[in-house]
Amino acid sequence: MNVSIFGYFDDPSQQSAAYDPGLTALCPHCLRVLDLPVITISLMRQGSPRSYFYRVHRSCHLRANSTDIQRVESSLIDAEETP
Repeated sequence: MNVSIFGYFDDPSQQSAAYDPGLTALCPHCLRVLDLPVITISLMRQGSPRSYFYRVHRSCHLRANSTDIQRVESSLIDAEETP
């Protein structure tokens, strides 16, 4: 079972994500299953052909401070990329 919160596009021309964890993923801030409303955040790793995204509850995003956001995004950016 894949428990990743991060979805991704392999190529900029893709219309649909190569992997999308959907709304069954956990919010990375409160660790509860996502429900609406959510915010989708996009990011890229330097040198990677993939573009990544993750979703958070809107209320969690509004309460998150820069340290909280950095913790979530660093778990992707600072990890080794897998094919």
